[in-house]
Amino acid sequence: MINHALLKPYLSMDDLEEGIDMAIDYNVAGICILPYFLDELAVMLVGTDLVPMSTIAFPHGALPTVSKISETLKVAEDGAKELELVINVSRAVTEDWYGVGEDIHAVVNIAKDRGVIAKIIFETALLSDVQKVELCALCVDLGVEWIKTSTGFGAQGATPEDIKLIKEHTPESMNIEASGSIRTLDDVLLYRSLGCARVSTSDTKKILDECKQRLGEG
Repeated sequence: MINHALLKPYLSMDDLEEGIDMAIDYNVAGICILPYFLDELAVMLVGTDLVPMSTIAFPHGALPTVSKISETLKVAEDGAKELELVINVSRAVTEDWYGVGEDIHAVVNIAKDRGVIAKIIFETALLSDVQKVELCALCVDLGVEWIKTSTGFGAQGATPEDIKLIKEHTPESMNIEASGSIRTLDDVLLYRSLGCARVSTSDTKKILDECKQRLGEG
C-alpha cells in the first residue's frame, strides 16, 4: 500500500534512478516522481507491477487551469497511470468552490479519457474543517475516486482526524491516500487501520526494513 515519493526538487538524476531501483526491489505499489523524469520512470517500470505516477501544479496548486490541463496532457503522454493534482488552495480558503471545481473537473475528465487515475491533493493543514467538508462534497460531485491529504511539503501532513473527517463525508468507495509525516511502520499501520488505501512516503526503505525485522526476516 506504499507509494514511494521522489519529489524533492534537489534529488539528482542518480538519486532518482537509485530511488526507482530501490522501490522496484521492495515491490511497492507505485512511484510518484518529478514530472521531468516521468518518461524515464515509465520505461524503468516496464515488466513490473509498480504504477508510474507524477504531479500536477505541485506543490502549491496555484497554476491557472489552462496550465494544469497542459501538465495533465503531458504526464499522460509520458506514461503516468496515476496523477496527483494539487487544488488551488488560495481559491479554497477564499471558498471559491466554482474555481476549485473548474480545475478538478478539467483534470479528472482529461485523465479519465486517457485511462489515468486522478488523485486530488487537499493540503489539509491549510484548510478549516468546514472547507475540507465542502471540498469532499465537491470531489464526490465531480466523480473523483481518490483523495490525498497532503503534498508532504506543507506545514503538516496527514492526521488521523483528517482521515476520519474525509471518510465521514465521502462514500465508502472513495479511496484515501495519507501523505506527509509518514515516517515509521507504525504510521503506515495506523493509516491502514483508519481505512486508507495507500500511504505516500519518501522513507519507504526504512519502513519496509522495519517491517522485515518485525517479521524476523531482517
